[in-house]
Amino acid sequence: MSIIWLYLGIVAFSSVLGVIIGYVGLTAHFNQRFLTVADACQETDSLEPLIDELEQQS
Repeated sequence: MSIIWLYLGIVAFSSVLGVIIGYVGLTAHFNQRFLTVADACQETDSLEPLIDELEQQS
């Protein structure tokens, strides 16, 4: 019976670790994309790069 608790603990730990790693990875990815678009908007002094990015995503 204690082996089941061990396996459940491993599954729970792995699931939590996966969620944390996924969150950090996606946050870093979208922050980088936002900064790239923000730099493009600043260089062109318009919102056109932002609109282009939104069109690509939809």
